Amino acid sequence: WSTGVLRLIKTPLPQRVASEFGPKFIKPRRPGLHVDDLSATTTAPSVEECCADVARLAQTIQLEFQTKRGLAFAPDKGYVIASDPAIARAAVNLTDLPVQAAASVRRLGIDYHLEATPSRRVARTPVQAGRFKEAVKRVVRLRRFVPNGSAGLFAAGVGPVAYHGTDHIRMAPPLVHSLQKKAVASGQVRPFGTPAEVALLAHPITYDPGYKIAAQPIIRWAREVWMSDHPLDIHPDRLTPAELTQAQRVFSQTDPSELPQGPLAAIAGALAELQWTAVVPQCLGPPESPLALNLSVGSPTMLAHFVRTRYEGLRHDRIRARMSERACPIPYERIHWPLLGRFLRSTKTPVSSKAALLSALYGSFPTPLWLWAHGWKVDRECIHCGRLLDLRHVLNGCDDTGGYQKLLAALLPLAVPQPPPDEGIRCMINGAPTEWDNFALEPGQPVFTDGSAIHVQYQEIAQAGAAVFQIDSQGVHRVALARV
Repeated sequence: WSTGVLRLIKTPLPQRVASEFGPKFIKPRRPGLHVDDLSATTTAPSVEECCADVARLAQTIQLEFQTKRGLAFAPDKGYVIASDPAIARAAVNLTDLPVQAAASVRRLGIDYHLEATPSRRVARTPVQAGRFKEAVKRVVRLRRFVPNGSAGLFAAGVGPVAYHGTDHIRMAPPLVHSLQKKAVASGQVRPFGTPAEVALLAHPITYDPGYKIAAQPIIRWAREVWMSDHPLDIHPDRLTPAELTQAQRVFSQTDPSELPQGPLAAIAGALAELQWTAVVPQCLGPPESPLALNLSVGSPTMLAHFVRTRYEGLRHDRIRARMSERACPIPYERIHWPLLGRFLRSTKTPVSSKAALLSALYGSFPTPLWLWAHGWKVDRECIHCGRLLDLRHVLNGCDDTGGYQKLLAALLPLAVPQPPPDEGIRCMINGAPTEWDNFALEPGQPVFTDGSAIHVQYQEIAQAGAAVFQIDSQGVHRVALARV
């Protein structure tokens, strides 16, 4: 129907619907009629009342449009969308309009699946597939306009297109791996013969698509926990504690592949990627310590820190497993990885040096011997001394200058000084130590806090401390100190 036709007919119809349904409805049962093409919405406290309302709405719409005005509905463009698939199927059976129950919908560029059990029919995510194709096109344009590559442009211009909605819908692991490969291809550091996870060590963790896709559902779930704990009703659509518990049981006890596409599948996929579990809605953690991370007492920045630390640790575990299966020149355990990470992410290090080092550590540096072993028609022996042209000979030369030994020595783990034993929170009253159980601040009096950190760029020796100080109404000094 054209806009002009709708303008002529839309005024009597809301009046007709309002005259029939308006006096009967009070909050939260209120129907609404919206003209885009044509959509009618109703809410009710029970399934039976909702189905009855839909049937009466359909009867009124059919009378006003088809019977009185002779306007036919398209037979293949009518859909019934409901919070429960059973309601949609029941509504279809109760109306004579040419409608069908919708199995998936799209809202704000995100696919939502409404079926309780995933199947091939509803497993497609056309919006997400379209965004992935657009991200691929942007990578091609980036490589054309910036031939040398720019990881920052990928993170700022390509990643947001591909990551949009990953807190509401689970991205398949093959797509995540493909994005990681494209992130490496879009950057300047492209080591020869190394997987994407190894090459991404040369970039900040926030440039890794795997981290971004794993972190977004966790932070989104934490937002629901924070809103449920807020004393004020700051959001009308926040989940109740009972709904949080019901959702937590579903995504923590079900495999991500067995959940329909939606927020629960996204959270389950993120927990599986991080190898975390959730025994209560407010806590996340590994199976051996499921209550390690309490979402109700932390900040978003602290949560992102823990997610980042967990993802980095698991990434290094995968790299260790890969290197143990290969004939790498240096074992994983003999490399000081924090030092190597600072070297790779330094802007002062030449890009060629970063790529060469990663290839050498992974055992894929293109020496003549490596090329010969992989089918290239090259001489594997030195024409001067007759020895094999492996990495050791390429670095040392025929005269054994010691370049290979210097590389090994530079990567050896350094002796890290151990801090004093953690004493926990130390409490003092007027300078005298006291037990934590006997320490308390006086309500209503000002409290002063401060903290500082040292060597934050060196995670092996970084330390931080904080203190809380108060002078109560009696002039007593109360202090609590902590060091981490």
